[in-house]
Amino acid sequence: MTGDEERAMVNIMGRPLPEAGHTNIGIYSLIVLAMIFLSAPIAAAQEIRFQRGVPQEMLDGVFRFKYGTRTGTCFAIEVDKRQYIITARHLVEGIRDRDSVLMFLDQRWQEVRVKTIFPRNPKTDIVALVSKRNVAPRMEISASGAAIPIGQELYFLGFPFGLSTQTDEPSPQLIPFINHAFLSAVDSRFGSGNVLYLDGHNNPGFSGGPVVSRGYGEKQSLQIVGVLSAYRVQLSRETITERTDARYGATEKKSNRFVQENSGILVAYHISEIIKAIRSNPTGLLMVTETP
Repeated sequence: MTGDEERAMVNIMGRPLPEAGHTNIGIYSLIVLAMIFLSAPIAAAQEIRFQRGVPQEMLDGVFRFKYGTRTGTCFAIEVDKRQYIITARHLVEGIRDRDSVLMFLDQRWQEVRVKTIFPRNPKTDIVALVSKRNVAPRMEISASGAAIPIGQELYFLGFPFGLSTQTDEPSPQLIPFINHAFLSAVDSRFGSGNVLYLDGHNNPGFSGGPVVSRGYGEKQSLQIVGVLSAYRVQLSRETITERTDARYGATEKKSNRFVQENSGILVAYHISEIIKAIRSNPTGLLMVTETP
């Protein structure tokens, strides 16, 4: 139901009804019933649109991730029919080839031995990990290296503070949080690492998660366009007042301290940077299509 329809419902429902026996009672009842009936398809359409925004196959390819003391999110992509695990570069600082990372697969932490592929630009906070095991089913969702229009509506997925959707029904994989943002600005200079600035709200644990777009214009297919890195902080001043016991002569001392707050500006990096690195070293697990 739209806002106008909700306000209309409130107005009709809140207006005093005529006394019993008044001929307009039937008219009011019909109006209310008609609006409830008409609102059902609207609510259903909104639900379907949300489900199409981030389909189940995308959710099934996003995982909790650990390396050493760092935790975050990772996800699987296919490039030229080969699978790669993508996450934020800062989560695997100090990693060496054939090291093991931890991924939450099949409801438990599992070691996954990997090799690394880094972008040419060291400032790009993305890494591709190559494993000999298949960690996710094949997806129709592609990683897009195309430019994104500023103002584009985006989603980003991950596990803030290790949290996920929980239900009484058993699920083979954790379902990540789905958050919403807009692309506010870009910095495509080489020295920046190809940054995407998003207007949204991020929390610890989202790092390494995918940024996805439904496209624009005639192209409405879902695409992975970036990897979430961090959020910009801003300093907020707080005044602290300290008072001494009145028995010894009451005094009051004020001091200031500065607290870091989430500014609402998210920093992600364009997926094209890692796609170029992957294509120069195509060593991912080959995903063979099974024939019936």
